[in-house]
Amino acid sequence: MGKSDSLDSLLSNNWNVYKKYRNANKILHLTATEAECEIVEKLVCKERADDDFRYCPWYLAYGNLPTDEVMFPEKYVPNLFCNNYAEYDMVVVWHSTDVNSLMFFYCMCHRFMTLDIPLYEIDIQGARELLDEYQKRFWSLKVNAEYADIANINAVNPGLLQFSERQVMQVDKDDMCEYNSIWKKLVSKQTGFRIYQDGKIISVGKNHYDHLILSAFSKNDKFYKCALIIGTALSETPYIGYPGGSYMYERLGVLAKQGKVELKTIDDFDYKAYRASQILMEGYSEEEFDEGWLTDILPPIRVLMVKKIDKK
Repeated sequence: MGKSDSLDSLLSNNWNVYKKYRNANKILHLTATEAECEIVEKLVCKERADDDFRYCPWYLAYGNLPTDEVMFPEKYVPNLFCNNYAEYDMVVVWHSTDVNSLMFFYCMCHRFMTLDIPLYEIDIQGARELLDEYQKRFWSLKVNAEYADIANINAVNPGLLQFSERQVMQVDKDDMCEYNSIWKKLVSKQTGFRIYQDGKIISVGKNHYDHLILSAFSKNDKFYKCALIIGTALSETPYIGYPGGSYMYERLGVLAKQGKVELKTIDDFDYKAYRASQILMEGYSEEEFDEGWLTDILPPIRVLMVKKIDKK
């Protein structure tokens, strides 16, 4: 927004975009996850039965980011990013500041930079502000709504998202260039893990949250259930862009290989049966399984215990 832009002009432009949105014959709605896609579809289809809905199946916060060569050509992902955007009156990306959601929005800005087609966005910031007010007024609760995503808001009150839908806006060319640059910068740093911090997405090492796992032990000489340690570590992560339980579970295997923790199964776990089933069902050799089960082939989390090793 330039300095010459007035609030009245912005409101007028937004109203014009909203009228175009409401009067469009067919709109393609895009979200980062299947759960968000289902929520948006239920919300929109009450009045717009002909719209299409798609979501991005990649978990963009983890792993190497897909580049143009492996992401956009139809031969690689024929059911994800269609090449027929022109058949829609509008293409709208729903997003929040959740890492995957925001990165998906940056990715689509990168995609549309080469297309002579406008891209529209629905940011749920307005719904977040309403959620904060709603919780205070009706539940006398003070919550941190700053990081609430589409699923969080829908779980409390689906009607709050309708306010954000009315704030649909076309992505400004200057903004699209900025988001495109952010996407290309993130792709260039293939670290395998990304978080939302200080108002932006940054790339960090895979060991970024290891200190939270190690600090979750109250004593170093005692075995704890892995689920307890992971749950404690997750409770200390930021609201936005935090790793999932499966990621923490994998990190326990790495820490065990580094000699920082010790893993063992509970006493009544039938390890021999589990070993035989994995060798039979997954195709591991006996040597591969015996060498890797504490790092790459972890037993189910419900049967695994962990102890921190105090190196003096």
